[in-house]
Amino acid sequence: MSRVLRVAMVAARALPFMGGIETHVHEVSRRLAASGVDVTVLTTDVTGELPTSETVSGYRILRWPAYPRSRDYYLAPGLVRHLLDARDAYDVVHVQGVHTLVAPAALAAARRTRTPAVLTFHTGGSSSGLRERLRPLQFAVIGPLMRSAAALVAVCEFERRMFARILGIPADTIRLIRNGSEPLPVDPAAPGIAGAPLLVSVGRLEEYKGHHRVLQAMPRILESAPDATLVLIGSGPFEGRLRAMVAELGIADHVVFRSFGPEERGSMGKVVSEADVMCLLSDYEAHPVAVMEALGTGTPALLADTSGLTELGESGLATTIPVDAPPDRVAAAVLTLAAAPRTAPPVLQTWDDCARQLQELYGEVAR
Repeated sequence: MSRVLRVAMVAARALPFMGGIETHVHEVSRRLAASGVDVTVLTTDVTGELPTSETVSGYRILRWPAYPRSRDYYLAPGLVRHLLDARDAYDVVHVQGVHTLVAPAALAAARRTRTPAVLTFHTGGSSSGLRERLRPLQFAVIGPLMRSAAALVAVCEFERRMFARILGIPADTIRLIRNGSEPLPVDPAAPGIAGAPLLVSVGRLEEYKGHHRVLQAMPRILESAPDATLVLIGSGPFEGRLRAMVAELGIADHVVFRSFGPEERGSMGKVVSEADVMCLLSDYEAHPVAVMEALGTGTPALLADTSGLTELGESGLATTIPVDAPPDRVAAAVLTLAAAPRTAPPVLQTWDDCARQLQELYGEVAR
């Protein structure tokens, strides 16, 4: 009988938090566990309120405090000590995301214990001008750690080309494994939201996500469609500024803020599936899970023509406009897309596909 493959999945955030990486980690972990892989998700708890250990959908989650709690570049010393102490407990360490100090610390621990590491980048840019200017220094420092991984994984071609350039390696040495997708569950009993058209902008409420660009277009949209409603789905530090913008624009009767927890995905699915347009006008993205979920329900997507989003436009899966398009142009694009006949959902890579490709990769690199 072959030995059970033991994988440590390292992520700065995991369930119950919701986001692209969190969804990716949960969806592939539960499928890998169902196929016989022993998966342990190693993550952080910045709230101090979550259990230190629990089992979810067949895989374990272990959590450690992170410092500084108020920042998103935090470090989790306990997680690193666990990797160092458990040097024979895992056959592969898979680090998900490079946007916090958790990633380089986990890569360093894996190298110290001679455990093969897989790194999936999960980023298409930086969330602020300062971070963008610091990125060359950041990657110069952690570049050797990234290059030491047994395998590097990108979730889109843009990301693969970007990191090949940053690391000075051929692009074809980076594995391309796109995020999976499956239609959001729809709870028919969940309350709906009226709007003609009904628009949704989905993603963490941060400035780089571009929710403000849709808000700025709403007065123009309302001139042609006075019953339009925009639902901003998510939570985050930019919420206060977005609410202030709603008040300044005088559109409070046409904007709804909603946040859905993991147990409310059916309610979220109802809103997204009933929307006429899903908008994501981010400064950057890699291969956004929220867009793929919306497309899976048949909801058309309007995206900024930038980073990994450009690929979705070029493939015909979505409509794109320049990220700096003025409000008039955003409004026109929204109204045109909302008026177009609804088509059948496209055929997309599934989470089963993604998990299978990762399991094959683990088999190649495992010690």
